[in-house]
Amino acid sequence: MTGAWAAFARLFAVQGAWNHERMQGQGIGWCSVPLLAGLDASARPAAVARAAALFNGHPFLAGVVVGAGARAEVDGAPAAKVERLRTALAGPLGALGDQFFWSGLVPLLSAAALAAVAFGAGTWAAAGLVVAFALVRVPVTWWGLRLGLGHGVRVGTALAASWLPLGIALVGPAASAAVAAALPLVVASGAGGVAPWMAAPGLAGAWLLWKFPARVRPLRLAFAVAIVALVLGGLA
Repeated sequence: MTGAWAAFARLFAVQGAWNHERMQGQGIGWCSVPLLAGLDASARPAAVARAAALFNGHPFLAGVVVGAGARAEVDGAPAAKVERLRTALAGPLGALGDQFFWSGLVPLLSAAALAAVAFGAGTWAAAGLVVAFALVRVPVTWWGLRLGLGHGVRVGTALAASWLPLGIALVGPAASAAVAAALPLVVASGAGGVAPWMAAPGLAGAWLLWKFPARVRPLRLAFAVAIVALVLGGLA
């Protein structure tokens, strides 16, 4: 579909017109305009208006609804069906995005950056955090847009069968272990020094989560790893 690259670029400013009346809706509509340019001139204003209606999902997965809505409009889906599609996507996109980014990736990368600071990386750790986040965020935005464009009204099934649910299952426990491992390192760095072996409890916890994902509870393991690391740090 023409306009995909223009829509992709606009997705990075999808919340630029966020408001309490339509939330992300106006941003979604603005991102959809390049994709709807091929519609008949008489049908285009109504399609853009539907795209700009109230919507509140996760901004980093907004490409899914932009692509799916545009595909449905181009395929000639009834207006009511397009509106139901948007309503059905809002909750799942919000939940999946929150779990993957805010509860998983961001804590994981932040913990890694804090550990790097504890070992003396300084401002390079902050730069690495920004770059690492962008290396995930940008491809996910493009993937979401392509997923929506490719599946239209059937995007819900495609989303459920995608890598995202598995990614959430992996990144959440990894974030718990990383935060538990980074905490004692940061405390030790403030107290005068960090020994590399202080990361061992966190690495052991990460290995347990990877090896036995169905048996280990991430929150309990995170507390256990933090306690062990702090005790060992106190004995050092």
